[in-house]
Amino acid sequence: MQRRQCFLARAFFAACVVLSPASLGSADPPALIHADSPRARSFEIDPTINWCAAVAGLRPGDELALKPGDYPGPCKFRRSGEPGLPVVVRAANMEQRPRIVYDRGNANALEIHASHVVIRGLEFGPTRQDIDAIRIYAGNDIAIEDCVFKRLGGIAIVANHDNVRGLTVRHNTIADSSATAMYFGCHDGSECTVADLLVEHNAIARVDAPAGQVGYGIQIKLNSSGIIRHNVIVGTKGPPIMVYGARDEGRTSIVEHNFVSGSRTSSGIVVGGGPAIVRFNVAKNNADAGVALEDYNRRGLLRGLVVARNSADGNLKGAFVAPEGVAYDTSESAGNGERPAPKR
Repeated sequence: MQRRQCFLARAFFAACVVLSPASLGSADPPALIHADSPRARSFEIDPTINWCAAVAGLRPGDELALKPGDYPGPCKFRRSGEPGLPVVVRAANMEQRPRIVYDRGNANALEIHASHVVIRGLEFGPTRQDIDAIRIYAGNDIAIEDCVFKRLGGIAIVANHDNVRGLTVRHNTIADSSATAMYFGCHDGSECTVADLLVEHNAIARVDAPAGQVGYGIQIKLNSSGIIRHNVIVGTKGPPIMVYGARDEGRTSIVEHNFVSGSRTSSGIVVGGGPAIVRFNVAKNNADAGVALEDYNRRGLLRGLVVARNSADGNLKGAFVAPEGVAYDTSESAGNGERPAPKR
């Protein structure tokens, strides 16, 4: 585990055929590269072309590659793919990422209102206070991969408007953010939920928040559930990871194999409710505990809990804290059959 965490930390600190405007505006732009499906097309554009208009013209299975440069936001993504034929917007060159630039204060850089969508290899930021990079309003089967978020005034990736199922967030880097990095679900657990969430292999460093706000790394709100694994999260104001649990005992969240360090006001991993499995994590140098169980808002949801084989060091209030009388399983194998990892 130590070798893997060191590798992820090093990776974090180390990184993080053009169409003419006429052809892009045509009813049926020419296909440049055909994917496996005869319906799929691939296009490559540069910043001289309206990328948001190009997105609006995509069909299921199409792929739009952005060449290096700055592309203006905001953009509303309303073009859905189909199961097995997502609409893909990606960097043409991962070594020179295209940057989505938005410096105003009345929208977000990218707003998604679509299903079967992949966003890969883009860069976002800086943004003004409370302006998010990617805000998901509605949709299912969405993947955000290999993106970089720098100096954001709002949330990097947020889904808290409508029910979302099948959201994958992987291999992203978030640095120097002035708000919570990732936010999934609605706070009250009734207006919306996120299900089949997978958050893995992300790097988050230096999260702040204005007075009165928490500044999380990753949070899964009430009645939403997912898997949070293999992430490196350091230097947050609030908890690097917090899950709030669910009233439905069939909605288990899994938090495993993460490295969390340096929360200035909280514990490394906070569980506000179950069912939840927290195992094989490393928590170091947090202001409270390494792992903490908390009966958030006295909801009485601290049940169905597994807390096993976590490592903690240098946390000011110890490795693990829990309210008196709360039961939890500490066996390494507990919960192994609870919820298989999504295959994505």
